[in-house]
Amino acid sequence: MATLDTPVRTHVILPAELLAKIDARAGKRGRSAYIARVVGEALDREERLRIFEDMPTFEDPNPDWATPEAADAWVRKIREESDARVDELWADHS
Repeated sequence: MATLDTPVRTHVILPAELLAKIDARAGKRGRSAYIARVVGEALDREERLRIFEDMPTFEDPNPDWATPEAADAWVRKIREESDARVDELWADHS
């Protein structure tokens, strides 16, 4: 049984223009390594996308974030409350 590191000969049919582009990047002696790397990267990317798409989403998003304006107002409110708390703490040390 082959492992991921064990080379296996295969036959792949590619358009001539694509093969020319591969050779221009990898050289004729580097075709297999180049194709293996590019296909591996594409498979990794597809797997990450599949995982991301399968992630659960929130059914009820925070209503404070319903619009960009509402989210902005929520952030300002949180900052003001934080600033007030800092002022309160500093007042105790004055």
